[in-house]
Formats: sequence, structure tokens, C-alpha cells
Amino acid sequence: MLMRECDCVAHEIGLTTSKWLLLCAIGAEEGEPTIGSLSERSMLSTQAVSRMVALMETQGLVTRHSKPGSGRSVYVRLTDEGRETLSRTDTIASRVEGRLLAGLTQDDIDRIGRDLQQLIDNMAADQNAGGSEQATCEASS
Repeated sequence: MLMRECDCVAHEIGLTTSKWLLLCAIGAEEGEPTIGSLSERSMLSTQAVSRMVALMETQGLVTRHSKPGSGRSVYVRLTDEGRETLSRTDTIASRVEGRLLAGLTQDDIDRIGRDLQQLIDNMAADQNAGGSEQATCEASS
């Protein structure tokens, strides 16, 4: 439901939810992120991030380039249009957040945040330890 809602409102500025989240991830980086770091941050495959970045480049939102001595790493940079689009997402994020959190107290929101972080930490710990679920999934790919 949340993805459908986000897709609906993101469409107003020419994005999908996935592109919106990736645009936010690029904008949140200090420097120029690599496709690999964006993949880790967004929890998407490197191939999926690479395809989305290529599409975003055709939309004029980002540029891609390599740096001497950085091997095959591809770096991503927001364009002026990408920064402008990113700033416009704040308004739609506030609308979605308002609907999502309606009727919850700050204590509720804080508790949910802690619980979600614990779930993320649990999954990350299993992944970092080379959990069997990941190995099984990768083996079947």
C-alpha cells in the first residue's frame, strides 16, 4: 500500500518510488556515491541500481562517470535538475508521512522507529555473518 501511495504521488514529479528513493540516496551522500555503495544503501542489486541510474541519466537527473585509478567503479552525481527534483520530493514526502502517521503519538512513532531499526539490525547481522538464508538465496540465483 505504501509503495502504491508513493508511486502515485511521485508520479506528479516524473518519478517512481524506486527512482525517488535512489535520488534521495544519491543526495544524502557526502561526495559522489558509486553504483556499489548505492546498491548497499538502497538494498537493491547492483544491476537494478545501474539500470535505474541509466534511466535517471536519460531524464537528466544524474550523470555517471569514472575516476582515474578507481578501477571499474562508476560514480553518480546529481545534475541541477536532479537537485531541483530532489527538493520537490520534500513536499510529497511530508504528505505521505502525514497520512502514514495520522493518529499516532510521538511515543508510538519512536517505538515503531526503534522496532524497525531492530529488525534492520537483525537482518544486517545475519547478512554480515553470512547467514544460511542468504547463501541459499544466492545459490539458487
